[in-house]
Amino acid sequence: MRITNNMIKQAVKKQACLEAIEWLREQPRTWTELVGHRPGWAVWAMTHIPDCPIDLTGLDSGGRSWVMIDRPDCQIDLDGLCPYDRARVMIERPDCPVDLTGLDSGDRARVMIERPGCPVDLTGLYSGDRAEVRANRPDVYGA
Repeated sequence: MRITNNMIKQAVKKQACLEAIEWLREQPRTWTELVGHRPGWAVWAMTHIPDCPIDLTGLDSGGRSWVMIDRPDCQIDLDGLCPYDRARVMIERPDCPVDLTGLDSGDRARVMIERPGCPVDLTGLYSGDRAEVRANRPDVYGA
């Protein structure tokens, strides 16, 4: 998909970095080119400019999770995300199903603490993480 002049104008309005604006104005560009040149610029555009298409192709785990969190219209796909980013999406997107499989002790504890209504299972958590969950989930363990 081609990056339109309207999208560039919106980026200027939202105070995108000057280097990005200059690069976009040099010649007609596509989203594929933008992701290949500077993936962070593409993530910024997808999270700040409503007209931008959502295309997570070519983005790393952090970039994909950022777009999933900041754009509620982005389809959630946890496959291929690193455990930290998977946990972040589960915490920040209430419509994301909770699946603690494959998360380390700290990330599992973080989801159990920060995601309202998340089922609590202390099995396999390190003692410090268990204590943290107990201290921060009065709905399960009382005040």
